[in-house]
Amino acid sequence: MALSVTSAIFQQVNTPALDIRRMLAGLISGEGVVVASDMAIAQRSASANFSVDIAAGRAFVEGDSITRQGLYFAYNDGVVNLTGFTAAHATLPRIDRVCLRLRDAFHGDAANDFAFVIVPGTATAGATLANKNGGPGVPGSHLLLANVLIPAAATNITTANIDNLVRPVLEIVSNQAFVRLRRAAVQALANGATTLIIWDTEDGDASGLHDPVSNPSRITVTRPGLYVVTTQVLFDPNTTGQRSVTIFHNAGGSGGNSAMALTTGNGHTVGASSILAMAAGDFIETAGYQNSGVALNATGLLTVARVGAIPVAP
Repeated sequence: MALSVTSAIFQQVNTPALDIRRMLAGLISGEGVVVASDMAIAQRSASANFSVDIAAGRAFVEGDSITRQGLYFAYNDGVVNLTGFTAAHATLPRIDRVCLRLRDAFHGDAANDFAFVIVPGTATAGATLANKNGGPGVPGSHLLLANVLIPAAATNITTANIDNLVRPVLEIVSNQAFVRLRRAAVQALANGATTLIIWDTEDGDASGLHDPVSNPSRITVTRPGLYVVTTQVLFDPNTTGQRSVTIFHNAGGSGGNSAMALTTGNGHTVGASSILAMAAGDFIETAGYQNSGVALNATGLLTVARVGAIPVAP
């Protein structure tokens, strides 16, 4: 292997499209739309039916046919009405995905084009936009734009059935990431045990760092860097014992810890924060502890933000 002469844009050297795409990938944090409103998915404007409208906008899609295929730029100059959703199941809901598909004939595809496509899921009991049960995987060289819930026996798709998952690119500065999770429904924390908080609500996860199905207690980072982590747990009222909250980095060493002794019967919020140097694939969890003598219900909040690269000594 060697450095490519064509990877730089020299005056008298032809620069292959592949090298230009790789240059874009080095300048932009990842695939996604340029701003949040680009290619947003919405209920059909004329009146709801079994289709959706896709807004005008710009996006970068990463090619997945070969390693380091780079980013392709797509431009949609007007609203597109997307049809082709499979009929609803009679008794079960289904999660479909609306994607922007990239094809490049040089890398083995049938054509050179972009298209808005529907990737159908499997009708599954209890499927919702929150749990995405039965939802399909996103194929290679596809950019996920939205999840769409097809309720049992549905004959139209409304705004409430659409979850836009677009990822702004140029609004994300210097490869930053931000996640804000909540435990909205109460979770029972056993007496005398350290219990991981299971996050059931995503207030913000533009970078896709939280998986609510397979690892709902974790935020898993995809880029190395320095991350600011803040968390808090609100315990139900009880005057006995102590309460504590711990930030776990990779399920091992504590990233931060806070504890308090109880003096009143009011509900108590305990928080912790830390700045952590994390590698790609590292994960963060929050755990609560209480020894009141009985199980206590709790809710909570976890926020993780990437603030920069890990400093390197000269």
